[in-house]
Amino acid sequence: MASIEPVYDPKRTESWLVCTACGTQFPTADRQEVKTCFICDDPRQFTPPTGQAFTTLSELRSTAKNTWTPFTGDDRFISIFTEPKVGIGQRAILIKTPNGNVLWDCITLINDETISKIKDLGGLEAIVISHPHYYTTHVEWARAFNCPVYLAAEDKQWTTQSSIHQVFVDVTELDLHINGVSSGIKVLKLGGHFPGFSWRSMMDTS
Repeated sequence: MASIEPVYDPKRTESWLVCTACGTQFPTADRQEVKTCFICDDPRQFTPPTGQAFTTLSELRSTAKNTWTPFTGDDRFISIFTEPKVGIGQRAILIKTPNGNVLWDCITLINDETISKIKDLGGLEAIVISHPHYYTTHVEWARAFNCPVYLAAEDKQWTTQSSIHQVFVDVTELDLHINGVSSGIKVLKLGGHFPGFSWRSMMDTS
């Protein structure tokens, strides 16, 4: 029997563990179930001198906020950072296209204010993540906006939870479509930091 995808419920997951070093969320509140963060165990990440530690979205929502900075000279792109810094200081980029908004990469903090602001800007039609150091809370984001989240098939082993919203891409070049129409975003799988490391290019959408 196929599992039923939970709807977005911030209360249900607010106590789940979040690695303080990389911002990745684990689907449990029990520290005994997560001895270490396997992303930080990997040599491409790091373990702080003080050792691995965990926080929760509940704590982050009370101590941090997201900031929004449009790209200079091109307001189709908005950088989203969290202050004070969470994890490795990841940033997401909200990309406006004629067919809807796309989030490039993902940050850990998702809260009511962030969801409301993005909905005011037109919501999200898709999320694309370049590599596992940006996996963070991507399932939370996908559920909140009921949208697909694209990840490289080569990096599937680094996900901490599964969701029907996840789309594992096994091609090296993807013309991202929204509701059957090209978004003007092309995702290129270049390899590098991780086997499925991806980058995006903007085609002419004028």
